Amino acid sequence: MITNVEDFLPVLKGVLRGSFSDDRELVGGVVSRLQDSDTVHYGVTRWRAKDTQDHEFTFQKNEDGTFTYLYKH
Repeated sequence: MITNVEDFLPVLKGVLRGSFSDDRELVGGVVSRLQDSDTVHYGVTRWRAKDTQDHEFTFQKNEDGTFTYLYKH
């Protein structure tokens, strides 16, 4: 879970190419990637980005296992 999803989701959607109808599925994919890779960074490659540049999102992992979005590089 991302604690401040209302801050993160518009930024992510602004970067990704295409449209997404299910916000929960989109956020769930990000959380799964963060948990599986044991990292606090989520990357969007230039192939998935509207502007064909790589993007990286940084999170803080909280003690309860949730993540808080901090910023985009």
